[in-house]
Amino acid sequence: MKKLTLLFICIFPFFSFCQNYQHDNFFGTNGRVVTDINNGSEDVSVSFVELNDHSIITLVQDTYPSNTYYLIKYLPSGTIDTNYGNNGFINLSFIDVKYFSKMILKNNDRILLIGKTGTYPNYNTKITQLLSNGNLDVSFANNGSLETIGILNFKLNSNNTFFLYKIVKENNINQLEQTRFLENGSLDISFGTNGFFSFSITNSGNNLINQVQFINNKRYIYYKHLNTQSNYEYYIAVYYDNGSIDTTFGINGELVYYSNASTQQNITKYIKTNGSLIFAIKDQNSFYLKQYTSNGQLDNSFSTNGIATNNLDYSNEMYGHYVNSIICKNNNDFFVIGAIGGEEETYLTIHKFNNNGNLEDDFSINFGYSYQHNQIKYSDDKFIILGETFWYSLNQNIVLERYSTDVLDTKNYTQAFKIYPNPVHSNLIIDNTTGNVNYTIFNILGKKILTGKFNSLSKNIDVSNIHNGIYLIKINDKSYKFIKK
Repeated sequence: MKKLTLLFICIFPFFSFCQNYQHDNFFGTNGRVVTDINNGSEDVSVSFVELNDHSIITLVQDTYPSNTYYLIKYLPSGTIDTNYGNNGFINLSFIDVKYFSKMILKNNDRILLIGKTGTYPNYNTKITQLLSNGNLDVSFANNGSLETIGILNFKLNSNNTFFLYKIVKENNINQLEQTRFLENGSLDISFGTNGFFSFSITNSGNNLINQVQFINNKRYIYYKHLNTQSNYEYYIAVYYDNGSIDTTFGINGELVYYSNASTQQNITKYIKTNGSLIFAIKDQNSFYLKQYTSNGQLDNSFSTNGIATNNLDYSNEMYGHYVNSIICKNNNDFFVIGAIGGEEETYLTIHKFNNNGNLEDDFSINFGYSYQHNQIKYSDDKFIILGETFWYSLNQNIVLERYSTDVLDTKNYTQAFKIYPNPVHSNLIIDNTTGNVNYTIFNILGKKILTGKFNSLSKNIDVSNIHNGIYLIKINDKSYKFIKK
């Protein structure tokens, strides 16, 4: 069996939610775009970003035969943007890395690619900046790239400056070293001591520090400890920007959120904007959620005394049963993303919980095996999912899908009304109307553009002032596509 390092999660061609989430028919073919990088190649997805104009850039790898990384740009409609790079593709061979792990979008549409150089275990981290057109930004750092000894985490600030975090050890005490860089990739010598600031992590000793998260002016540091009984204990410690520990959190700034584990556990963490912490924990026998308040106490308003136990399948010990990520909505409702399946095939699961930790039963998904998922993003009430077809298919290709609410549902394209001309330049005419009829026009992103009312005497809609493109007009309970030129 071929071994792949990415997450094995799959999803069915029909993605149905009781809340009317379904394939976005304005995107690709029935909500899906499949891309073959090179005919007969084995393609692997790595990451993607959505630009301000809702176009999408994916970072992918042709693992065989060339082992080459590419960027591919898609328009909001899912069509490859042939004006980008070479017919929509940019070959990244000009960047000397062993592999790429992440792609980050700045708010000026410049892209940072994070990769590794060197050989295991002495990898260095290389950060390269590209312009919005995909060309190397030679004004960034050293001719477009900066390289440093391996980092634990990267944080991009709203002003496009950024921090690099790494763990260094002095006198057997772990230190979190923070380095701040300016937007152009040069060291910000106004920060700390010539751009560097470090502080000791209390009680961490030889424990493994595996993650740093950020909210407001605090650093949340996660580490695990192997106690004298050979059981793992999972800690979180909270520090302010200046390196002082937040003694109001937990017990003197620390919290044990899981203990007495004989093996390492699958635990996913998320910090809400109000500082509450959610842990999705899957151990040998169960799956449950825990929520702590911003001061590290179990949140009694969350489910039962801060713990939510649900009859979800993640507790099963078959291959591929794990929690992958948590996505939080603006109202603090959240989705738990996971995988369930067998040794070779697993499929994507999405469960929705409200702010109080209650599972929303009206949120459901119909599954099947179609492709393996690598990254999912939720924004503007849409899911965008990146993955690839299974390795045992004749060609392993890149898959990009978008799902949206019933605003973009085109299943009701029956001709109860006749709409013409299509494409239209100025006046859209509606036939077969009796009485007053309400209409709403949406663009391909689901944004409401125009609303109004017409009748059998006045059935022209002036669309001369809207931009050229593809639109959907919803008339009563029916929906129709038209093109404005």
